[in-house]
Amino acid sequence: MADPTEAGERTEESTAQRREDAQSRGQFARSADLSTALVLLATAAVMVAVGPWLIEGLKAGIVGAVGSIDAAPDSVTGAAALLRRELLGAMRFVLPFIGAAGAAAAALHFWEAGGFFIVRDAIAVKPERLDPVQNLGRMISARGAVKVAAALLKAAVIVVVFAVAMRGRLDEVATYATQGFEQSVPRLGALLLDLFLRCCGALLVLGLADLLFQRWQHGRDLRMTRQQVRDEAKEQEGDPQVKRRVRDRMRSLVEKPLAEAVRTAAVVITNPTHFAVALEYAEGKHAAPRVVAKGVDHLAQEIRRLARDADVPVIEQPPLARALFREVTVGDVIPESLYRAVASVLAMVWKLREARRKPAAAATGVR
Repeated sequence: MADPTEAGERTEESTAQRREDAQSRGQFARSADLSTALVLLATAAVMVAVGPWLIEGLKAGIVGAVGSIDAAPDSVTGAAALLRRELLGAMRFVLPFIGAAGAAAAALHFWEAGGFFIVRDAIAVKPERLDPVQNLGRMISARGAVKVAAALLKAAVIVVVFAVAMRGRLDEVATYATQGFEQSVPRLGALLLDLFLRCCGALLVLGLADLLFQRWQHGRDLRMTRQQVRDEAKEQEGDPQVKRRVRDRMRSLVEKPLAEAVRTAAVVITNPTHFAVALEYAEGKHAAPRVVAKGVDHLAQEIRRLARDADVPVIEQPPLARALFREVTVGDVIPESLYRAVASVLAMVWKLREARRKPAAAATGVR
């Protein structure tokens, strides 16, 4: 029986590449409720900061508008100039709110998206978005039902918050009608601001909860099947069989000259696990020993293997191996400062060869 996880169920967590691809298409967890709460809070902050200035400006604007009734413009040009002046005056009071709301919405969007980038898919024209059948299908789907239920819950929460805030204050509101304008307006404004901030606080809590839910839902939407994970790994890293063939081919191309170099060496000097340096030297033929190959870690292991296959002596001299690796490039002779140390190693090699040669000569009867 086939494993359901292999058949197509999305049981694997999304990879970094899949999340980046989704982000580039504008698909990331976002909360409209949190955005609304922050925009309203930014508006309230502007109201608190510039409230007195705003009230004085509105009073002056109303007085000016009433005064201009007696001096109404007698031409179209004068009417246009008056309208332009009034609109510019109104813009002074509107722009702080628009700026604060836009800055709050943009900051939240960049935070949710993980940075600033242009989503071409999001700004592209998609006629299917205007299809009423598809839109209706989305509305009556399970996810659409969840959204409707969430909207009803938010409305209920706002009503409860409003009712709790107004409990015991209805009598106070009723007294505003008997007070003068200068007394009632500030108190009414303070009451409305308090109610507004309470509702914004409730929306902020709901928005944070919604954002957590959206992130969970987004993670589930991006889940992958095991086959998708394997396919993505192949795309990023390449087919393992192809990579193995390329690696074997490259190794054969590199190993051949390396094997020839090690085969001509007189000795390979090593630091047991990290460094290996092959020296070529023949008395009477070379003026000084010459480095024909060297390597570190994996290449050092390869040099030792080739040396054993070619019956080249491998001598462990860690300080000398490190000095040769650092100070001498392949193809150069060793410096005079290392003559004595290398000479002692070569003497050891000649003694080993002589010791091997004597039993071999005795076995063949050569004197």
